[in-house]
Amino acid sequence: MECMNDWTLSIQYKRLVTVVYIDFSQAFDVVSHDKLLIRLNTYGITGMLLKWLQSFLSNRTHCTRIGSSLSSSTQLIS
Repeated sequence: MECMNDWTLSIQYKRLVTVVYIDFSQAFDVVSHDKLLIRLNTYGITGMLLKWLQSFLSNRTHCTRIGSSLSSSTQLIS
């Protein structure tokens, strides 16, 4: 909602609006999180953005549901 408000105000005041959509759903499925973070750093992604990505990738877990059965959770590393 906050983004929509900012975009609306920018358009109303004829300011430039740039929006980047990132689909994280499959981007990190087969990539080691540690290796990805190192690679992003070498490409110049640093500071708060790198810290946000690191936080996003840290302590992630996965479990599988089949019907009403739920597997135990396991930590994701990629």
